[in-house]
Amino acid sequence: MTVRAGLGLAVLAAAGCAAGIGSPGAADVVPSASPSVEPAPAEPSPVAESTPAPAPDDAVPWETIDAFYEAARGRYTEVVQASTDGILYETILQETVRYDLDAPYLERTVRIPTAGADPLGDLKFVYTDTSILMWNPGAADACGTPWVDMTDVDYGAILGFDTDLEEFLAVKPLDILDWAVDEPRHIETTPEGSTYEVTVPADMTLSITSDMARNPEDYEAILDMEAVVEVLLPPDDGSLRMSVDVTDVYGAIGGGRGLPAGDTAHTSWTLTPEIPEFDTTLPTDVADHTCMDPGTAT
Repeated sequence: MTVRAGLGLAVLAAAGCAAGIGSPGAADVVPSASPSVEPAPAEPSPVAESTPAPAPDDAVPWETIDAFYEAARGRYTEVVQASTDGILYETILQETVRYDLDAPYLERTVRIPTAGADPLGDLKFVYTDTSILMWNPGAADACGTPWVDMTDVDYGAILGFDTDLEEFLAVKPLDILDWAVDEPRHIETTPEGSTYEVTVPADMTLSITSDMARNPEDYEAILDMEAVVEVLLPPDDGSLRMSVDVTDVYGAIGGGRGLPAGDTAHTSWTLTPEIPEFDTTLPTDVADHTCMDPGTAT
C-alpha cells in the first residue's frame, strides 16, 4: 500500500472542507449500580495544578500572535506530507490561500500532486459571505465555463455536518489555535523565533475529505483524540509557522487502515499577514453546479 492510498486523501469534496469542526462534548456516563454496603471513601489526594513554566525574557511573547489575528489580509499555505519508513517524504496535499476579511473574500487553491495514476492538477475555490465558487477545468466541457457556483450545494450531505457560509472564511491556522485546550508551552528560542506547543482536538488538524464524509466512522474514530501543534513566532514581522505530527491521527482512521505501519504524516502551515492588496472581483462567467456530472466535483 502506498502512502497516498494509506492516507485515503483522494480528492477533496467540492465544498472545500476547510472549515474546522469542534469536537462534541463527551457522552453522558451511566453510573453502575452501587453495592449494598459501600466502603468509606478514601481521602482524596491533593491535585497539583499544571502551570506552564514562564517563557524566558528573551522569548518572543505569545501575545505577539495577536498581530496575526488582527491582520485582515494575508496568505497561508498548508502542506500535508508523509514518509515511508522514515526515508521518503511525499507531498500528499498542498493548499495556498489568500484572504481579505474586509471584503470578505477567501481564495483557496488546492493541489493534489497525483490521484491514482493521473495528475489531478489544481482546483480553486472562492468563498465570500454570500457565495462559494469553484474553478475546475473538468467542468468546462459540461458547463461551458470552468467556474461553477456551488453556493446551493447541500454541504451537510457532503461533509456530514451543517455549516454556515461564513465558516468557510475562517483562517485555518488561527482557527486551529482558537480550539487550544491548554496554555501555550515555551519550548525554545532561536534566532528564527520562539517555539511554543499547544494541544488541540485532533480533528481540527485535518481537512475532511470526501472519502471521510462517506465513511463517518473514520471521522468518529478521532473525535476523542488530541494533537500537539508546534507554533513558531517570528522575532519581527515575519511569517507564523505551525506544524503537527498527525501520524497517530491518520493511524486511527478506519481502525488502523488510515496509515501503513512504519509511515508517518505531518501537516504544516505558514501564515504571512499584511500582504499587498489583491483583486477580489468575482468572475461573471459562472455556471450553476447542476450542469456537472456528480463525479466532477468530488
